Amino acid sequence: MYEVGTRIVYGSSGVCEVSAVCETEFSKNGQVYYTLTPVGTTSCVYVPVDSEPLTARMRPLYTPDALREALSSAGGERLEWIDNAHLRGKYFQEVLLSCDPAQMFRLVQTLYHRAQMLAERGKKNLMADEAILKKAERILFGEISEVLGIGREELPAFLEELSCLR
Repeated sequence: MYEVGTRIVYGSSGVCEVSAVCETEFSKNGQVYYTLTPVGTTSCVYVPVDSEPLTARMRPLYTPDALREALSSAGGERLEWIDNAHLRGKYFQEVLLSCDPAQMFRLVQTLYHRAQMLAERGKKNLMADEAILKKAERILFGEISEVLGIGREELPAFLEELSCLR
């Protein structure tokens, strides 16, 4: 069980602080919820403590060394591109929900590379792919900033320094 004040990663919400563990006004039969506040927002996410599928999407923040290792291991690698936009969207959503920094970084690199290829032909990414990219950046960059204390404006240089962003 996570303690109040703990920072975690939760699904596509990214880095969240556990702001409460208690019954809520919509609790049934005394059900207890984690109240998660995504960092940088005033919104809340409620996760039933006894819901295995939902609590499985919660994980502790990586340690600085583990995060650097995950990013380094993903450096230069991209995910396989799926031409079917519907199947690609489903796959990319699975990557987002995994909260795996290495996979998330591969996703970001894939979408950066795709945007660059399309730009060379005078075209743009699909809006759905751009939305996934923004979500992936928010989740990944949020954890990097939180764990390593690196400002978001410094992230491109940091990732390049790790020889990850190409």
